[in-house]
Amino acid sequence: NLLLEPMFDCPGSSIRHVVIDSDVAAFKKRPLYFSKIQEADVEAAVWADDQSGSKASSPSSSSSSAGTTSDPEAKQSAAASSA
Repeated sequence: NLLLEPMFDCPGSSIRHVVIDSDVAAFKKRPLYFSKIQEADVEAAVWADDQSGSKASSPSSSSSSAGTTSDPEAKQSAAASSA
């Protein structure tokens, strides 16, 4: 049911990315649609949902998940510091 609406909205449109986050899965809001040029916005939406999910599931997740972050900038800086 989550993908039923995007399945009919996307074909033939400029939509290239659909983000189904935890609020969409809980039927609190509609899916997020993005065009090809909005790839940074797609990553930001996914990152924000990952952060909200990790805060809700574990208050100490920032210390236990060092090096396993989904933030591209953090991964890049971690890789640079280890090189």
